[in-house]
Amino acid sequence: MVENQKINEKDPEEGNTVEQVEYSSKNEIGKILIDIKQKKELGIHGIRNEALKTHQRLHRRNSRKRKRNTENQILHVEIRKN
Repeated sequence: MVENQKINEKDPEEGNTVEQVEYSSKNEIGKILIDIKQKKELGIHGIRNEALKTHQRLHRRNSRKRKRNTENQILHVEIRKN
């Protein structure tokens, strides 16, 4: 079941209206901002796939940041006294 909520956002260059689409499947419920023209091309399942791709891309980017941050930190220091 897909519900549409219009959001009054316009791209200043092209003037395309962006729409927030709520989608749901067996395992998840989500929202994605999507161009109306793109929405018509993708259909319901395409919108869900697009949302998943976006989610995975963000997850990968964040995990890369975490890896980079931990490389620069000292994780464990052991001090021994003689």
